[in-house]
Amino acid sequence: MSPRLALANEAAPLRFLGNENYKPLLFRVDGAPVGLTYDLVTTIFEAADLSAEVELMNWSQAQNMVKQGEADGLVQINKSPERLKIFDFTAPVLQSEFSIFSASDNFEISQFSHLAGQRVGSEAQGYARALLERDPAISIVTIPSWEVGFRMISRGELDALVTEKWVGEYVLSESEIKGIKVSPFPVEISTTHIAVPKGRTDLVDALNTGIQLTEESGRKAAILGKWRGEAITYLTRESIEANETRKKLIVLMALMLFALIFLVGAVLNQRRRLSQKSRELALWNEGLEKKVFERTNLLSRANAELQETSDALRDKTKSLEAAVTVRDQLVSELKLKTGELYKTSIHDASTGLLNTLGLKMQTPASSTSVLLPGFSGSKGAAFFLRLRNVDEIKRQLSHEVAAEYLRNFSDKLLSLLPQHSVVASTGENTYCVLVTRADIASARQVLEGVIGSEISIGDLLLPIEGTLVLVVYGEEMSLEDLLNTGSDALNEAIKLKRTFFEYLPGIADTGESNLKYASQISRALENDEFELYFQPKVRLEGTSLSVVGAEALVRWNHPEEGLLSPARFIDIVEASSSRQRFTLGLVQEAAKASRRLRDLGHSIPISINFSGYDSADLKVMSALYSSIAEFGLEAGDIEIEMLETETSVELETIARSMGALRELGVSIAIDDFGTGQSSLAYLANLPVDAVKIDRSLVSFVDQSDKKQAVLEAVKSMSERFGWKLVAEGVEREEELALCREIGIHQAQGYLFSPPVPLSDFIEFVAAAELEISHC
Repeated sequence: MSPRLALANEAAPLRFLGNENYKPLLFRVDGAPVGLTYDLVTTIFEAADLSAEVELMNWSQAQNMVKQGEADGLVQINKSPERLKIFDFTAPVLQSEFSIFSASDNFEISQFSHLAGQRVGSEAQGYARALLERDPAISIVTIPSWEVGFRMISRGELDALVTEKWVGEYVLSESEIKGIKVSPFPVEISTTHIAVPKGRTDLVDALNTGIQLTEESGRKAAILGKWRGEAITYLTRESIEANETRKKLIVLMALMLFALIFLVGAVLNQRRRLSQKSRELALWNEGLEKKVFERTNLLSRANAELQETSDALRDKTKSLEAAVTVRDQLVSELKLKTGELYKTSIHDASTGLLNTLGLKMQTPASSTSVLLPGFSGSKGAAFFLRLRNVDEIKRQLSHEVAAEYLRNFSDKLLSLLPQHSVVASTGENTYCVLVTRADIASARQVLEGVIGSEISIGDLLLPIEGTLVLVVYGEEMSLEDLLNTGSDALNEAIKLKRTFFEYLPGIADTGESNLKYASQISRALENDEFELYFQPKVRLEGTSLSVVGAEALVRWNHPEEGLLSPARFIDIVEASSSRQRFTLGLVQEAAKASRRLRDLGHSIPISINFSGYDSADLKVMSALYSSIAEFGLEAGDIEIEMLETETSVELETIARSMGALRELGVSIAIDDFGTGQSSLAYLANLPVDAVKIDRSLVSFVDQSDKKQAVLEAVKSMSERFGWKLVAEGVEREEELALCREIGIHQAQGYLFSPPVPLSDFIEFVAAAELEISHC
């Protein structure tokens, strides 16, 4: 079914489906749909000027029909992670309170945690079942209807069931099932919505307009008021007994009244008969008066007893009201105590920081990776810090001083760390700091500065001594694994007597040599072991080929293994805390090389590779500006090639940084175009001057019609948007010829020159006067 939006004046109405077994929200009367939710959604359709109808059916069938495009949406549905993948949801329509129903004499079940090991009833599908499935210890029993489930509780075949409070109360009232109570602690309070298939934003917008108008006009409040007027009143055992007593008293009074009427009639009849016989009447009247007196006394005594019973009943009612008030106060106090207990359970008593449980509570139970507020992706870093001198402070000073020391330490961390950092106490004198990869350098600087500083307590100056470990994690590491890894790494660092230890789990999985490289990055930077090599870019237009640029490519002069290519170490650098320092060095060396070329009369732009993290790093961007000014360069002497690497940096942030560079006059190129999806996003959002076509599309292009078609399409786009095109990895004469034929502007590859040191590149430029016949 193709997407459509039926307005009130169109012939074909929209088709919305609902649960047929959901009284009082959705149900049928004489075959027609009714209910609170039905009244609300039909009013919303009218307010939104939509032609739509609601059909009620089996809930599982309804969801499948919407998934298959046989209907336009669902009503009375709660959000869940699985449903958000399939449907778009409107603004909230109604608040749902999912509660536990159990036998009145069952005092063991009052909240969700009590359901473990119990037999709990639920429909085959629905949000209530999804809530129960969170705890595998719950024995879920599928029931055909809520009334059947309540009767199973009464018979002892179920321990409890979970459903919306509206629904459960209505079914109990309608079926007159006694002996069932509802827990005062809701399992979950959420909202219900109208759901439509993904992509139906027009329909969602129209429905949201209807929801807003229904609320603003007061029609929603009127509908809720109507249905609340029909809400269920629960009777306690005492009130039921009181009602039975009232009924007996009414029957007794009626009998007494009947007796009185009968006696009066008898008296009148006797008087008519005695009117004929005065003597007999006098004697009979005397007897009658006596009987009436006795009966009157009997009636007075009965009336007095009735009054006593009524007073007792009134006192009973007052006692019951007082008991209800006490119960409500106890429930309120229990909720308050529960909240305080929960807050205490997820925070460390000494410092007030989150504890391990609190840290786990911030990560969804269904997630296999670390996902925390403020983190835009599932890749990040964790610092683990263990204080060494707390036990010594306890022994030499006091436990009170040690507690104050820990409080001051935690306050110091929170005040200095980056805004989105998450700090938790994960063990005795052990702390975990979660940061984004972009914040690794700044967080490390803060933590290393804290270690070695002092805390002032009264007249005492107590040093902060500890061991710091950095763990960089990826998408597959769960929070549990991260905490275990951090603990193991701390123990190893303490064993090796290291004050700082950097552990890269993702790198460790690729081999021992890479772990070795990770530990040597800092030393290599200190010893200037990294060197820039330059590979020329050659202009293909015109009758001759000339050098018009060069890409700066880093090499590692490893003291043991010789010259290493970037493929051996660049991912390790990107994942380490040395990334910023590494990039700053490359920028400085590239600017210095450009200055030397200018001094020799060669105005050749030098390209530098930037990742998303580099573009969002203010220190790197500032160094680029400073280097251009320091070496007296023109902005056009430097070109930035944006690498297509995974990053948690928002594309909007990258676009702002690249826009500022371009305004300065620095050219922006997209590197390795055609290797993934992010390069397309870069083209659509970044200020691009050049596109570098990846070697995978250039290699043997003369033997592939598909590759030629792709290059021709990219050429067409470049003409429309004004991009320069650079073919990477040109190694064969045939590839060069075809690139020239298609109209590619520049080429780079081993056919011209491999990456070479600066001195060799200068010689190449001086000698590079190539002819087409030469190629």
